[in-house]
Amino acid sequence: MDKNSNHHKNNIKKRPFFLLIFVLVVVFWIGLIFYFSSQPPSSSNRQSKGAVDIFYMLDDHLDFTDSAIFEKAVYFFKEVILQGRYETSNSLLRKSAHVGIYLVLGFMVSLLVYYYHRRYHLAFILGISLPTLIAVMDEFRQSFIGRTSSLSDVVLDGFGATVGTILCLLMLLLIKFGMYIRGIIFKKHEQTQGEQNGN
Repeated sequence: MDKNSNHHKNNIKKRPFFLLIFVLVVVFWIGLIFYFSSQPPSSSNRQSKGAVDIFYMLDDHLDFTDSAIFEKAVYFFKEVILQGRYETSNSLLRKSAHVGIYLVLGFMVSLLVYYYHRRYHLAFILGISLPTLIAVMDEFRQSFIGRTSSLSDVVLDGFGATVGTILCLLMLLLIKFGMYIRGIIFKKHEQTQGEQNGN
């Protein structure tokens, strides 16, 4: 184990509060997933229809569905991701929710793993595998509470977790790159200041 890793783990021991907050947020989000999937089909459909109504109400004011970006995003999601199997607004929203919820979970899990271990590959693996495992467990559990379990939903959840993990790692790499550039600029500034003081 290198010095940077030891130094980081020592910092975590000094600041367990931040690690605890990370863990609690992830656990809360997983609990939220299980809560919504525990709703009976009638309640779930009612919630989806309510969300669709809110979506269209927002569109009446913001008019974002006519934009080229939105149309391309909807086409990609419907035809590429869902392969044209879902047409109604309610179905599309429900499938979009699968992707969005697990995108957030993948982002949070990978961030938590990276914060603790400082290993990109470990954050990538667990950021995808842990949410996908939760998706499998959730779909399996739904078969016992009067809801249908679906392998396609697990695939969508895994896709969302993958996107969230990639976004998290890209963010971390950009931050690291920014800090590296900042360090170079700061070092050059110090050298310039030293040369001026020497003169």
